[in-house]
Amino acid sequence: MATSVDALDLLPDGVVVADAGGAVTAINAVAARMLGVEQPGALGHPLAEVLALTDHDAQAWTAANAPYDGLRTRSGVPEQSWLLPDGTEVLVTARLHRAARNGPVESVAISLRAGRGRARLDRDRSDLVATLAHEPALAADRCEGLRARPAQPLGQGSTTSRRSSCSPLREPMPTGSAG
Repeated sequence: MATSVDALDLLPDGVVVADAGGAVTAINAVAARMLGVEQPGALGHPLAEVLALTDHDAQAWTAANAPYDGLRTRSGVPEQSWLLPDGTEVLVTARLHRAARNGPVESVAISLRAGRGRARLDRDRSDLVATLAHEPALAADRCEGLRARPAQPLGQGSTTSRRSSCSPLREPMPTGSAG
């Protein structure tokens, strides 16, 4: 049977867990590699020491998010972009575990993942938005008299007549064989 540290090593993201006193109780191999620490050697050390993440103003993650302080209704820290000691961007989120509602934080579970995937996804979405914003303009330019002709209410005019005023962006594929 796998131990809790072994199970954490099965996860694709880095995980760091700290107890109520702020001491690291678990760290998986991915997090240890990202943070540049020895996996077993990090156990028992202060979270602020092991989680060496800073923002662009050199403020530490633990100082900026104060996981053990603040509102007692707070249950987590939303995903944020932070920098590893080598300057690599990582996305970090945390769950604050409380035994009782409005009780003190008993443990903090932090997840880290590479920021490259998110940057690629954001870039792809941006490209899609730019394409969608640009393509209707191309289609409208190819429609004869689209801007000059008043819009017809729905149901008036045939679909064929509305389609015939616009040329397709691509030539239609032949559907049958000749002859």
